[in-house]
Amino acid sequence: MGDEVLDPTQEAWLGDHCPTWTVPALAMMSMVERLAAGAQARAPGRKVVGLRAVRVHRWLSFARGVQYVKTLGRPVAADTVAMQLLVWEETQQRYVLVASGDVILTEHWQLADRPWTPPADAEPEANPYAAGVLFHGPAYQLLTDLRTGSSGASYWLDLDASGVPAGVLNQGLLDAATHGIPHDALWRWSSEIPSDVAAYPVAIPAAHFYGPTPVTGGVRCEARFAGFQGDDRRFPMICVQMIAGDEVWAEFTLVETLFPKGPLGQAEPAKRRAFLAGRQFVPGMALSSQDAGTTVLDLADLTASDWLAGTVAAIYAPEAAGQARDVAELAQIVAVKEHVARQWQIHPSWLRGERRGARGEGALAMAVTSPMLPLNRGQVISRRAGDT
Repeated sequence: MGDEVLDPTQEAWLGDHCPTWTVPALAMMSMVERLAAGAQARAPGRKVVGLRAVRVHRWLSFARGVQYVKTLGRPVAADTVAMQLLVWEETQQRYVLVASGDVILTEHWQLADRPWTPPADAEPEANPYAAGVLFHGPAYQLLTDLRTGSSGASYWLDLDASGVPAGVLNQGLLDAATHGIPHDALWRWSSEIPSDVAAYPVAIPAAHFYGPTPVTGGVRCEARFAGFQGDDRRFPMICVQMIAGDEVWAEFTLVETLFPKGPLGQAEPAKRRAFLAGRQFVPGMALSSQDAGTTVLDLADLTASDWLAGTVAAIYAPEAAGQARDVAELAQIVAVKEHVARQWQIHPSWLRGERRGARGEGALAMAVTSPMLPLNRGQVISRRAGDT
């Protein structure tokens, strides 16, 4: 159906990139890799020396399994191919745009700038993978040393630790080059960014590559906060330089977009990982609130935590993974499970609900059990706000 089949069950590295700890999604740098590879295939013998106006148009999630992708390209100048990455959309029965950008190819490498020096105020940081700050699984865990300052960071990557196929631009290396950026704490680099948002990459206005792609050894990265795109506070920018040996291999500018962390995302990193990835009960971690024994869930809190579609369903209803549900139905499941989870002190994913019929005045009865607590039985009455 497509030029390439992406299946996390067959390629484990795809499953190691879960931005919300739950649903795998194709990394932006893997999209960039496919744009670059597609362009080079259309210009054999040439080297990829740059990117321009790269933009991600939508998430490419594996919430429902396999994805089929292909690339389209057309020359727009003697050294430039305009590329598009498309994914097959089953509901629309057509390919839709995922990412696009211009790839610059020449016969010779360009001269690089001098390497940047680490920030003068940089201090050592804990391993962000072990601390639960970063969601990346083993295939992506290349960062070995991180030092962060008030407006930038310096960090080392071990390419031999990568479990991601290298390709033309070494997609695992490019992704790890962003791991020293405090994506969920950019307020550390700018007082104009609030603490209740997390940043995810959405565009690369420009990138330059100055030599063959590194595939082994160590690479030093320098990242610097670079203001906001178009002076829009929703789109912070970071400049990244990558040094292999004593020479600059690549430089790029990254534009990120800010998403609300939601009630779950604002938790302390280790607790967040335990709840989202480990399916452990963590007191206080919930989308709903309680008042006098009644659980109340605001739809806005649910949608704020589901910006990567399928995240909330993966957390609260993994037994029905892949099934389409409207927001109201999902909200009812979440509210019921969180109500019982608080009482039983169990992660809501381990609960199962069975409808037992209406109870009048718009109320619905649901029986709740858990394979982890086989002797427990519960019944919850739920009602949507506004029902009479």
